[in-house]
Order: sequence, then structure tokens, then C-alpha cells
Amino acid sequence: MFIDARKDNLKDVDCDICIVGAGAAGITLARTLSRENIHICLLESGGLELDQATQSLYTGTIAGVPYYPLETARLRYFGGTTGHWGGACWPLEENEFEQRSWVPYSGWPFSRKELDPYYVKAQKVCEVGPFNYDAAYWSEEGDQPLLPLVDSRLATKIYQNSAPPTRFGTRYREDIDKAENISAVLHANVTRIERDDLNQTIRRITATTLEGKSFPVTARFFIISAGGMENPRLLLLNDIGNQNDLVGRFFMEHIGLPKSTLLMPRHINTLFYNRTSINGTDIRAGLSLKPEILEKERILNTWVGFKLDPTPASRLADSWDTIKTSVRHGQVPDDFSRHIKIIVKSMRQLYGDQQKENNSPDDFITIPVGQQSEQSPNPLSRVTLGDERDELGQRKIVFDWRLTELDYHSIRRTQEITAAEIGKSNLGRMQILNPEDDHVWDNPKRISESAYPRGAFHHMGTTRMHNDPKQGVVDANCRVHGTKNLYVAGSSVFPTSGYENPTLTIVAMAFRLAEHLRKPLARRTG
Repeated sequence: MFIDARKDNLKDVDCDICIVGAGAAGITLARTLSRENIHICLLESGGLELDQATQSLYTGTIAGVPYYPLETARLRYFGGTTGHWGGACWPLEENEFEQRSWVPYSGWPFSRKELDPYYVKAQKVCEVGPFNYDAAYWSEEGDQPLLPLVDSRLATKIYQNSAPPTRFGTRYREDIDKAENISAVLHANVTRIERDDLNQTIRRITATTLEGKSFPVTARFFIISAGGMENPRLLLLNDIGNQNDLVGRFFMEHIGLPKSTLLMPRHINTLFYNRTSINGTDIRAGLSLKPEILEKERILNTWVGFKLDPTPASRLADSWDTIKTSVRHGQVPDDFSRHIKIIVKSMRQLYGDQQKENNSPDDFITIPVGQQSEQSPNPLSRVTLGDERDELGQRKIVFDWRLTELDYHSIRRTQEITAAEIGKSNLGRMQILNPEDDHVWDNPKRISESAYPRGAFHHMGTTRMHNDPKQGVVDANCRVHGTKNLYVAGSSVFPTSGYENPTLTIVAMAFRLAEHLRKPLARRTG
């Protein structure tokens, strides 16, 4: 059930497990663990809808590479940042879990295979298709050819889209509300975490409303799942887990750059590289370098995507799928009338006299080409605390995002190889951006299409996972080193970022953490 901490007279809350933060990780953990014979307290700073007073608790100072205002890069209400999630789902690559000799601080404490069963579960929660990311399979299923790359260093990679994106706060609200063993407390901001140093446990936490009402929560286990910036902030504010000065370090984002341009012969079939629906699953394909090429070149992984103008058929399919999915969930899609207009116009273009508009005498088309690049783990890229305080009296974040020469070189080299392989395969000619000549590495004064590098709202690495407490904040099971009952969930535990959007992996890791906690929970409740 939901409880409003501003209105309800909460005194001492005692539970088996306390989850701080109701985003993708927190909601998945609560729903999964609710099947156990335990009491769960789910604390959420915001309410069921976004409000500016709560959102302003995210404000902070930007000290490094220019970034979006911090209060716009995250959402602080039930459902968290899934409220503006674009819906892209893909698992991390196998090589991104491995220790790579050319990538400092790389390597996870387990392999990709460890996460595969949890990825399968995450697919369902994120409402995408089967756990199959083989480009050849989807190409054959959709009868849409892969680009004819000749003896190439490139490979086609696909991701799936949650369409419309699953908003965890609305999609799973009823599950949380009806669960008799979940107390979801809204407008409850964690302002203190008390540690029992003798027993190495967290004794209790204190939650406070913006109106000044406070209450303590005691639990057998605590999980912090408040996002890649707020997770380290809570640990730093309470001096927990930072015995080796690692909390907040290794911040990673996915790096974007100005779109380059590809001039491609019009006769080449690029439908598979547009956003398209195959057997009810929304798919988009792009290019990346093969693992052996990454190793040979000693560079990071990068996704290269084409921004193709949708064909009438794909526009029709996308709008129709959006309407069907929304109706199946008992909702009316956003911009319903716009989708109807798209369907009508697309049908006219496919079957009526407007079809001629799509037939151009030009032999080539110009395609914008974008990149989403992996960032290397860098201890100087970090979240710290400043002297400025928020409305609750808590010190605000100082955000210092830094990039390395490996990040720059990987992006440059990927562009060069991609352009060479496209040319070699007679697929066109690709413009190569020179970041040094174009000054895109210089500190831009604004975040826009012409000001780069820029991030993707993907905050990772600030409570990184490693079994050695001198190299990580949490262990392989996401438990904070030096504590027995405190865990961290979300992308802040990622040792490396990959190039893939993190939501699917966040949910998979939440399932894995829930599985780990089942045994100790059962020992006390069974």
C-alpha cells in the first residue's frame, strides 16, 4: 500500500528489508521480494507525480565537462528516471564483462553468462521481445537484409525498444499498492544512515519530509537504489563504504558526438537499420566493431547508428504498434490523434497518389550518422559533496565529469574504421569528423546539437563492484564492503559502462540481487 509521509503519522517503521528509491531497480526488487514471507518498506523521495520542490533536491554544481543541469538529468518521483526513459533495451556484450588489458580498471567479478537468466526476466519487465539479440535472426524474421559488408571489421548489432517505453511508476503501481507486505512511503527523503561499527551493520535510517516530519526505519537489510548520483551522495553524506576513497569515483556516461554524414546509393536497402517492428518486437540495427578488432586496436566499444527518414510502411507500423500496446494496457497513447494522422497519411503514400513523393531521381541519399560510445573507468571522473546545502540541510553534489585520451582515441578510430569499411563495401562515403579541428573537445558553453561531448542521462560506476574493497565499493553481490546488511542497486555498481543503455541491465541486476537475498531472508522467516 501507499503511505504519504506528509500526512500519515509515522513513528517507528520496522521491516525485514528497506529499499531506498522507487525507480527501475527499487520497484523490481520490491515486486520480486514481495513473494517472500517478509515485510518490505519502499521509501520514495517524491510522490506519484513530479513536483518541483522535490525535484530541486537534485540541484548541484558542475565542475568538469559541461553537462545538463543535474535536476533535469534525473527524475525524483515514483518510477524514477523511467519517466523519461527512451525505451532502448540491450544487454552488455560478453567482452564488456571481461578484464581488457588496454582498459584500466575493467572487468566484472562474473561473466555475462551469470546475468543471462536474469536478462530473460528483465525482458518481460521492460516489455520487449524474446531474449535474442542476434541480428541475423531478426533480419531473416523480418525479411529485411543486413547491409552487404564485404570482409568487414564491422558487425550489425540490434537493440529492442520498449514501445511505448514502460513507465515503471504507472505500469507497476497497482502491484505495489495491492501487495499486503509492501509499505510504499512517499515524500520520504533519507537524511541519515546510522551504522553500528562494532557489528558492521546499519542500525537504522531516518527519513524526512520537506515539511520537516521525520521517522526512523529499522530493517534486517537495507538497499540503496536511488540512482548513479544519489547512491554515492547518500554514502558520502553518512561516511559509509568510503574507507578507500572510492565512493563517487569512476563516474561513467555514454558519450555522444555531433552527427557525421553518410552519402549512400539510394538503391541500398536500409530498412533494417531504421526503427522497425518484427513479429511485434520493436527493433533498431546499427554497426559496431567486432570484438577482435577492438582488441587489436586497443579501443573501447562504440555504437554507430543511422538516422534514416522513416518509410511510410515503418511509420504506419510504428504508430499502429503504439496504439495497440497502449490499448492492451487499458490506456490511450500520448498524441493519439497524431498517430491516427500518421496512419492515414502513410496509407495514402503506400496505396494512393502521394506515393510519387517518395520517388526521387537522385541517385544518393544523405544520412546523418550518430555514435554512442563507451567511457573508460576513470577515478578522476567523480561525484563529491560541496558546501551548498539543499532544503533538507544535506550537502549538494559537485559533479566532475572527465574524459581520457582512451575515450577520445576510441571515438576517432571507430569513425575512421567505419568510414573505411563502408567505402570498401561500396555502400557510400562517410564524412569523418576531426574533433580536434572542429574543437568539439573544447569546453562547450551550452548543451545542444553543436556542443559536444554530451551524455545520455546514463549515470554509472560511482559505487563500482569489485571483490577487493581497495578496488570497489560493493562486492559481487552488491553488498557495501565493511557492512553486513547494506546493499546498492542500480547502474552505480557497474564496473564498466559498455555502449548499451543501462536499463535492461539495471533490472537484470535487481533480479540477481533479489535472488541473493532470498536465502538469508528465508533463514529468519521460515
